[in-house]
Amino acid sequence: LVDWNSEVLLRLLKQIVATRMGLSGTQTTWENALDEPALKQTAGSTVLDEVTDVIDLPGFVFQRKPIDPESIELPPAAVAQLKQYVSAVGNAYHSNPFHCLQHASQVTTALTKLLSRIVVTHLDEIEEGDEDDLADDSDEDENAAQIAQAIAPHLHNHTFGITSDPLTQFTLVLSALIHEVDHGGVANSDLARENDAIQYKNRSIIEQRSVDKAWKKLMEPAFIDLRKCIYSNEDELKRFRQVLVNAVLATDIDDAELQNLRMKRWEKTFAHQVDVTPQDVNRKATIVMEHLMQASDIFHCMQPWIVYEKWALKSFEESYLAFKSGKSQDDPRLSWYDKELEFFDNYVIPL
Repeated sequence: LVDWNSEVLLRLLKQIVATRMGLSGTQTTWENALDEPALKQTAGSTVLDEVTDVIDLPGFVFQRKPIDPESIELPPAAVAQLKQYVSAVGNAYHSNPFHCLQHASQVTTALTKLLSRIVVTHLDEIEEGDEDDLADDSDEDENAAQIAQAIAPHLHNHTFGITSDPLTQFTLVLSALIHEVDHGGVANSDLARENDAIQYKNRSIIEQRSVDKAWKKLMEPAFIDLRKCIYSNEDELKRFRQVLVNAVLATDIDDAELQNLRMKRWEKTFAHQVDVTPQDVNRKATIVMEHLMQASDIFHCMQPWIVYEKWALKSFEESYLAFKSGKSQDDPRLSWYDKELEFFDNYVIPL
């Protein structure tokens, strides 16, 4: 699982660097720890306080000569550090029946698949005249490249900028991998008596702790070359952090207040089809990213019965172990089927 997750992230990391080189002509980033961009942290604030309604994504920029990500050779140190980081994240997961590295890897797989399926719905969105220009070229490879360039702005608009920004895609996939780091097999509602509950103001305890632990690990000196590839300036660092926070916190579906706010934002934002300002587009992108994360987190509920049955059994086993150990007050044997039906009716199907 460590190797597979590392490969998925490595492909996206190459896309980040390729895009950066295509726009600026150089792979240059900050050189050492003294030059590294930094975030300003507000004293006493929590991860949940960082959640925002709108994440600013970069606008579309035409690349005259796009660089093939497969041609990118990342520094060997960065590649090695990526695998070391994924391994460290894997080791931070407990051997729970459900909330474990295997589950995180399945969520990563689902999110990667969903991102790959975000495409334009109609190729005739290409501006009139583009087809004739492309048809005159007999070289198939060059023609394919021209077609990709022609639909790039339409794909950007269709996905609210998500597909144009490999940093956002990388961060979403990374969020899937780390979203339940150090999960103890006990729900947020049963963690009220722990010290972390006070630190995180008894809201989204598991999710905030995951972000804190994964971020703290990534910021260690041992991963400096990896960070150089991920972000090259303060704007990219801010976007990396913001997408990570919003994506991971979106997986807390037990907080009714947060969930209702997300659903209301979706209804309000997508009730009108016209995007008036860049902020309107970015608001849609933010909501889509959060819902992609949520759908990936419960993807087993949308797959064949045998897959759902496997993970439902694991979830029941984890809940029962928490009850038997005294960590949870709820005996899952008494209400399991009713809660599953309620979960499908009120969350899975609407999502």
